[in-house]
Amino acid sequence: LHNGVVRLVKLFVVFVLLLHIIGCGMFFLGTLALEVEGQDPYYPLNADGEEGTSWIQRVKLVIARCVTDSEGVRMCVSGRTTVEKAPILSQYVLSIYWVTSTMTQVGYGDLTPTTDMETIAIIFAMLVGASVFSYTVGNATSFIEEIEGSRGKTKKFLDHLGTFLVDSGIPKPMRNKIVNFFDKRMSRPYVMLPLVTQGLPLLLASEVKLRVCQKALFVRRVGGSKGRRGS
Repeated sequence: LHNGVVRLVKLFVVFVLLLHIIGCGMFFLGTLALEVEGQDPYYPLNADGEEGTSWIQRVKLVIARCVTDSEGVRMCVSGRTTVEKAPILSQYVLSIYWVTSTMTQVGYGDLTPTTDMETIAIIFAMLVGASVFSYTVGNATSFIEEIEGSRGKTKKFLDHLGTFLVDSGIPKPMRNKIVNFFDKRMSRPYVMLPLVTQGLPLLLASEVKLRVCQKALFVRRVGGSKGRRGS
């Protein structure tokens, strides 16, 4: 794989791991609002007199539950429940959703922190998300250039050349001939030989030229044999 592709994959993996870690941390912080009275944990009353000071107790979602009776009839009912009482998969998905909307700076506002610890964690998630976003945008150009390689530089040169020819009033047929000439010329590896071998020792420069010419001759020979087979 190309180095630019590897860097993009690594960045994506790091971002997914951050989502997982911070999402699990947000749910864990929600459980810290539990207080223990005897053997049964409970949520204390908040400032509004309602039970629950944590987001996993305040946020509610619709859960569908299906059961099969003794006669084999399957019945499904839906109802609202809190995140704290929802299935573990729903808890995980909602936690990841909250962290994703925060780190990507979307911030729908449907989920909000309710304790100081949750607020601090959200601030941390925002800073991490902004840093990852800035890094991605700042390196997007270099990633694309690395992936495209020399062909990308050739395309950029041909674009500038085409703009120059249009501004100079060159007729379209002549412009096409000029662009096609440089396109074919720059696609050949031996065009860069003088620049690459300049300053190299004579023996090393000769080896480089030999390798490049052998590859060019091999490609031309293979292309010619395919053309003869097709005819």
